[in-house]
Amino acid sequence: MSSVPRFHACPDERRLVASRAAIGFALLNLPLGAAAVAADWPTTVDAPADQGSAAQSFLSRGTALSGPVAPVLLTGALGLLARRRDRFGLAATGLIGAMGTLITINGARQALSRPAAHSPRPVLMAGGAIFTALGLSLTVASGRALAAHRAPAGPVREAR
Repeated sequence: MSSVPRFHACPDERRLVASRAAIGFALLNLPLGAAAVAADWPTTVDAPADQGSAAQSFLSRGTALSGPVAPVLLTGALGLLARRRDRFGLAATGLIGAMGTLITINGARQALSRPAAHSPRPVLMAGGAIFTALGLSLTVASGRALAAHRAPAGPVREAR
């Protein structure tokens, strides 16, 4: 074993990672949503057969490649709020993890959902895989930030 001390990451640095991940998730939904609307791929998970256009679906239910607007905006807002160094920032960091868990579940549901006439199966699987990976990254980043907040400050020597 090495005698070099190992340092814990600063809680603020970990919180910024979670914040950037949440903001990146929100910004990534814009081009994905635009691509799905252009290709007319509305959502298929729990959607009625006559759900309307992909543009309407983007606002209310999400598309085959993007989430609905309200949760995406909420995740982006939590990302901005997580940058604060007070208890509101800490609470926002925890809520990023909760949103990440919901995004992961919905992404897996979409990847495993039955194909529909208006959205090709490979598109549904790709969208589901993207959202599962993004949701997991939000959850892990949030969990690491919360763990760093609880970790002792300063060097920690590894056991020999």
